[in-house]
Amino acid sequence: MLSYRHGYHAGNAADVLKHFTLIYVLDYVKKKDKNFIFIDSHAGAGKYSVSDPYMQKNKEYLQGIEKIFKINNDDIFLKNYLNLIKLINSNSNLKIYPGSCYLAAKRLGVDDKLHFIELHPTEFLNLKKNFEDDSRIIIENEDSYKRL
Repeated sequence: MLSYRHGYHAGNAADVLKHFTLIYVLDYVKKKDKNFIFIDSHAGAGKYSVSDPYMQKNKEYLQGIEKIFKINNDDIFLKNYLNLIKLINSNSNLKIYPGSCYLAAKRLGVDDKLHFIELHPTEFLNLKKNFEDDSRIIIENEDSYKRL
């Protein structure tokens, strides 16, 4: 098993671009009056504490989300993304960085379904803990390549 821990890279520039694009696409798809299923094949833990040793080891988030977190910009797409990040943080400081599955869960409706797959055992347990109260979500501890 490849032992990948997304916490090392959470919030870096590539992650920010991926999440910004995800929110844009989800908002576009939600314009249709249809329910859908969101699948995250490499879900990770769902959200990451900035103070966690994994995020602090390489501090990649400093070149990503930290650079734009407090930005004031009139761009509606950037505002939509940053508002979701701020929603999980109770004040103006970045303490928690949400992953793709967390952002999707917050963005999608009550009748949409979400399916998260994570192979790493520790990440899987954190993922389950982070979403245990959301009945829309199915979480599996599997190799996503085999599962899909």
